[in-house]
Amino acid sequence: MLTIRAYLFLFLMITAMMLYWPIPVVGRFFLSEKTAYYVTTLWGRFTVFLLKYVLGITYTVHGSENIPQTPCVVLSKHQSSLDIFVLLKIFDPQTWVFKRELLNIPCFGWALAATQPIAINRKARRQALKIMLKKGKDKLQKGFWVLLYPEGTRTPPGKQGTYKSGGVLLAKKSGVDIVPVALNTGLFWQKNKGAINNGNIDIVVGKPISTADDDVKTLTKKVEQWIEENALAITLNHPYYLAMKADNSVSNKDRNKSHSSAKK
Repeated sequence: MLTIRAYLFLFLMITAMMLYWPIPVVGRFFLSEKTAYYVTTLWGRFTVFLLKYVLGITYTVHGSENIPQTPCVVLSKHQSSLDIFVLLKIFDPQTWVFKRELLNIPCFGWALAATQPIAINRKARRQALKIMLKKGKDKLQKGFWVLLYPEGTRTPPGKQGTYKSGGVLLAKKSGVDIVPVALNTGLFWQKNKGAINNGNIDIVVGKPISTADDDVKTLTKKVEQWIEENALAITLNHPYYLAMKADNSVSNKDRNKSHSSAKK
C-alpha cells in the first residue's frame, strides 16, 4: 500500500513542479530576493502537504525554543532527501549550500536558481570555500538562515560521515551563532529506495553554539558531538531502526550461507 502511495506522491510532486517552475523563473526578474524565495518554495511547502496527506509522514520539532530570533548558520544531520522539505518552515527564510550541478536539473534546477542559492563547484575546493563565505555572509546580512550539511552527503540512520568545517568557518567569520540540528528522516525515506515507512519524523534543535571563543576545529568537534549524540538518541531505539537492523542481519546470514554453499 505504501508503495502505491509513494508512486502517487512522486507523480503529484513532479507534476506540480512541471507546472509551477516557470513562475519563479520569470518572477525572479521582477521580485525582491525574499519574495522570489517565498514564491519558489511554495512548491516545497506543497511537497510537505503531500508528505502528510499522501504518505502519512509528519514531523515534530523538539527544542523550537532554542531557535534564535536572528538568522544564523544551521548545521544539520543529513539522512534523506526529505531534510530540505521538513526544515523549510523551521528556519524561514533560508538558503542552502550545495553542488552547482543541481542547478542543471531541468525544471527543478531552474526554479531553484530563482532563490539565488549558494551553488559551489566541489572540485575546486578553495574557490568553493571563498564563494561560500562571501555569499553566505551576504545572505546572513539579508536576513536568511544559511543551512549546511557538514557531512556533505546523506548518511544512513545510525551511521556517521566526516564532518567538514566550512559551515563553522562561515559562522565564525560572520560573527553569528551555530544552531545544530539532529533528525531521523532516513527511517522514513532512504536514498535509492524512496518512501519506506510512514509516521512521525523527530527533529531536534539544539541551543545556539557561540563562535566567539573557540577555534574552528574545537567548534566543529562540538557540533559533531551534539548532532551525533542526539541523532542516535532518536534513532537507535526507534522501531523502524530495529526492524532495519533485523532485516540486515537476516540478509547477511543468507549471504553467508550462500557463500558457504558455493565453496562446498
